Amino acid sequence: MVKPRNCAARSAAAVPKRKCVRLSFALIAYASAWLKFHYLPVFTAATLNNQPMGFLQRRRSCEGRPTPWASHQPVDVTRSAWNCTLERGELGSYSLRLGLRYVHGLRAIAAAQLEQARALQPFSTIEELAHRVP
Repeated sequence: MVKPRNCAARSAAAVPKRKCVRLSFALIAYASAWLKFHYLPVFTAATLNNQPMGFLQRRRSCEGRPTPWASHQPVDVTRSAWNCTLERGELGSYSLRLGLRYVHGLRAIAAAQLEQARALQPFSTIEELAHRVP
């Protein structure tokens, strides 16, 4: 007699492997849709921080997102971290700040140096940024 290995539901109810896979995919799809509906800024930030996933581009992730309770801001040298973050705006609304990882050609090491220099003292001019961050 061959025993199923991975799916607990299969062993309890003798559910075929195909149904187990469909059920797990359905649960993931439902959870993703629920998060996207109830926590759109968090869902979008998490999706963008875990790119490339192969099926969703950054342009599509931010498309149509600005709503009264969720908007996105461009990359800002004085505010952005490596990953996308959420910023609390007026009236308790959230704004998605795009991360430094979306600056074409900027490596993680250079971004870390920029963040360290910014933590010591904020940049006041572009010349100061160019001088302090190699």
